[in-house]
Amino acid sequence: MTVALSLLAAAFLAALPTASAEEEGELGLALDLGVASAYVWRGWNVFQDEGQMDPNMLLAPGVTWTLGDSGLYLGYWGAYQVSGPNRAAMVDAGLGAEQDLLVGYGMDLSKTLSCTLGLTGYVYPLADEALAGTKTPTYLEPAVAVSWDGPVTASLNLAYFHGMGTPLEGLRNVYVRPGIAWSHPMGEKAGLDLAGGVGYKLFTQADVTTNTLDLLVTAAIPITLGGSFYMKPSLNVAWTNIDGEAFVDGLAPWAGLNVGTEL
Repeated sequence: MTVALSLLAAAFLAALPTASAEEEGELGLALDLGVASAYVWRGWNVFQDEGQMDPNMLLAPGVTWTLGDSGLYLGYWGAYQVSGPNRAAMVDAGLGAEQDLLVGYGMDLSKTLSCTLGLTGYVYPLADEALAGTKTPTYLEPAVAVSWDGPVTASLNLAYFHGMGTPLEGLRNVYVRPGIAWSHPMGEKAGLDLAGGVGYKLFTQADVTTNTLDLLVTAAIPITLGGSFYMKPSLNVAWTNIDGEAFVDGLAPWAGLNVGTEL
C-alpha cells in the first residue's frame, strides 16, 4: 500500500529554544538532533514493516537559520531509519533517507496572534526509480499556520502536499490540522509541554480512504542543560484510520528525544 510521505519538521521546530537570536546576540543558527523509536507522520508509522506498532527507529538531524529579526528562516531536516529489517527496502521505495528543505516567514499579527507562511521540499535522492515509480521522488508543500497564545496555545495549520509528476499524483492532498498546546514550568531548568491535535487529509483522488484522519497526543519535558543547550524527551501516541482494520490497529505509540543548541 502506498502511503503519504514526509516530515517531522513541525516537531523539529517546536523543539527549538524560543529565545531569539537578537536577544542572545547570537548567529540565529539552531541545531537539533532527534532520536525516536518510530517515525510517525500525520498518524502513519512511515518505517513500518508489518504494522503501526513496528519500532523501527528514526535518526533526525536538523538545522534552521533565522535571518535576524526579519521573520525569515531557512531549514534542513533529515529522516534516517536506523533499525528494522526493511531499511534498504524503505530507501529503495522512496520512503527512507528523506531530505527536507524549508523556507518560511513568521509575523506577529497582534500581541497574541501570529502567522507563519512556509514552503517545504521533500526529496528522496536514493530511491530506486523502478520501485518508487519515479527518479528522485520530490514533493512540495506550501503551508500557512495561525497561532493564538493565551492560557493555552491554539493553532490552525493548512497545507497542500503536492507530489511532483504523474507517478506521485495519488498522494496529493490538502491537509487541515487544528491543535492545542499547554506549557508549565517545573523549576528554573525544566518544564512540561502537553499538546494534541486532529488532522484531516482531502486527497485529490477520491478513492483514497486510508490515513485520511489522524489524532496525536504528546507529552514532553524540555530541560535546559546550560547556556543554550537543551534536551527534550517525549512520549507520544498517534492514531489513523486504516480501511478494514480495528481501531487498535491504527495506534502508533513512540518515544523520542531531541537535543540541541543555538549558536
